[in-house]
Amino acid sequence: MENIIPIGTWVYAHSIRKPEYIKHGINDWWLKKRVIEKVDLKKKMWGQICGLCRVCEGMRTNNGEDGVDFKTTKVHTFYEIRFGMLNKPVLAAEDDFIPEGTLVFSETNIIREIRELPMRIANYQEWNERSKAAMRNWMKDWPRDNKGKWIRR
Repeated sequence: MENIIPIGTWVYAHSIRKPEYIKHGINDWWLKKRVIEKVDLKKKMWGQICGLCRVCEGMRTNNGEDGVDFKTTKVHTFYEIRFGMLNKPVLAAEDDFIPEGTLVFSETNIIREIRELPMRIANYQEWNERSKAAMRNWMKDWPRDNKGKWIRR
């Protein structure tokens, strides 16, 4: 990141980054590896850069009485992009978006006329297979009644 793009720059994002914990080991629930995954957006979106963020990759382990340790293996610097005034910022690397000044009309066929962020944009991501499997495993143990409906705990 030699040239930092200034805050307030409009960008056209096609993917974002999400930090996730992966279970590492067979039965050791406390051993987790943190990785950064690239998630492609269903549709490309306009947003505004609102800051920078550093995110660490590494391994989280439990040292018994000492508590939990996190050993960093790699540090990434990402841009924070907002798609709406009430939306949380999402993380994006430089190759996940195109700054507005570098857009070529023939590539994107888009003209940006409104220079304000909307209040909120609903951009729901599809679940990846690992998240779906984790939710299925969690819901298997949820208590059910005679008709098969879930019972509140």
